Amino acid sequence: MKYQFSDRINLNLWKKKFLLFILLLVILPSILNNHPSRDIYLYDETFYLESADTLSGFQDAASYSFYYKMLSKIWKNPVERYFSNYLVLVLSLCFVFISIAKNSRELLLYSSFLSLIIVSPLIVSAMPFITMFSSVLIALAIYTYYNRRFSAFILISFVLTYARVEFYAFFLLSFVFVFLNLFNKSKKSLILPSLFYLLGLCIAILRNPSSQERAYIAFCQHYAFSKYQRGLYFDDPWTTCDRLLLQDFGIVGDLQKVLLGNFSALLEHIVLNIKSLFEVLAKNLNLPLYFVVTILVLTLFAEVYRLILNIRRRRLVLTLDSIFLFTFLGFSTIGSILYYPRDHYLLQILIVVIFFIKRGAILLEISFVRKKFQQFKKYLVLSGVIIFLLFVGLYFKNHKKMIISGLEKECGVLRLAETIKYLNLKEIHMLSPDGGLCVYLGNKNCENIYPYEKKMKFLDFIEKRKINIILLTEYYEKDAIYRDDSEFKKFRESNYKLNSGTYFEEVLLYTCKARKILVKKE
Repeated sequence: MKYQFSDRINLNLWKKKFLLFILLLVILPSILNNHPSRDIYLYDETFYLESADTLSGFQDAASYSFYYKMLSKIWKNPVERYFSNYLVLVLSLCFVFISIAKNSRELLLYSSFLSLIIVSPLIVSAMPFITMFSSVLIALAIYTYYNRRFSAFILISFVLTYARVEFYAFFLLSFVFVFLNLFNKSKKSLILPSLFYLLGLCIAILRNPSSQERAYIAFCQHYAFSKYQRGLYFDDPWTTCDRLLLQDFGIVGDLQKVLLGNFSALLEHIVLNIKSLFEVLAKNLNLPLYFVVTILVLTLFAEVYRLILNIRRRRLVLTLDSIFLFTFLGFSTIGSILYYPRDHYLLQILIVVIFFIKRGAILLEISFVRKKFQQFKKYLVLSGVIIFLLFVGLYFKNHKKMIISGLEKECGVLRLAETIKYLNLKEIHMLSPDGGLCVYLGNKNCENIYPYEKKMKFLDFIEKRKINIILLTEYYEKDAIYRDDSEFKKFRESNYKLNSGTYFEEVLLYTCKARKILVKKE
């Protein structure tokens, strides 16, 4: 039977994908350029960029260096290449998830996921970029496996091995999943995946990625960084970590020997990393810790339920599907658990988790919603309303983070208002060129006085309006009403004195260089 074009391609779905992709192209530059400290980072990322110029053989992160080599054909300038690489990787991650959506439900799920991570530090301040590269490969590997494109799956798993060394063991296991999937099918279907695997295996044996120093250096630096963060190590963790390993493990230079050198120290390091993992994840996603933990537990429980169900029914392929995803999750968390849960390691974990969530949603629909929707309709609607209200509540809880952000700005208006409130004045008559602050001070006896209201000499103006706070900025130097006032000039030159018994004093607690708070003293 021949399929019509409309049978194979959902035109409405692809229209949605196209519009979503165009929307991303419009809004991504605004999001990514909004980072306050965008700059070139040395060490890791610069090393990958530089190694592409002298690419020889299969070294650490060879696939990423080769990818940089291809970019060098387009962007000759290394600075342009550095930032263009970042843009390409972010766009690639978005493109992959939008493209692999099979229906509107999956498109909604992936779009929600992308909107969550794109604005988070996982993407906005990602460093190094290689983890975004590996995350794209992880998404493609999972997609090709579940769509039974096993040759592509083997190839992507091999490339992933030379991006992140912790996936070397996964590549070795990859053929087991392929073989068991195709065992009862045509032997011809095994030929191409077998050739790809054997070729990759030969290269991996000759140039074993796990034999390089990268894994050891990562553990060394992050072990020291963890202790540095807890105030237990005071030297530079990135350049002096060998000393700490020698002190705690009694050996340096060989990761395997180091890990076996002091089990209690290793266990403490891993336990602290697991604990920090959930906290860092919640912080980066801007979600409460309990919410993140609940979603992860429910998602994993759904997959365990699916696994048990398929084992009981003796469905080998479906059982392998669950084991495959758990295996991938295990290897994705190695960096966060063995090294340290740095932001960029978490992205890999979330890529796998979103596939868990997708499979959990499908299981829920098949096992519960379709069969028992009418019976539990009221409860399902109520659950939907509760979930909606929960997200609305989470959305408006962001005002606390906005307040903290405002307080951290040295010259922010919020910090200015809080400083004046701290003065605890009974009455406030404030001369402010920046606008009225009284509404934010919680003081009923507060009056906003604006510089343009001055129609007399400076001293008379202060006395008549009972001004007891002056916000001093460069505004007064630019306004002729004050610049040409001899009394105002004398006021500034005499260290803010009005007469023999009255003067204004600067609030030293307020450290903004562009603005001073002057309080009247008598």
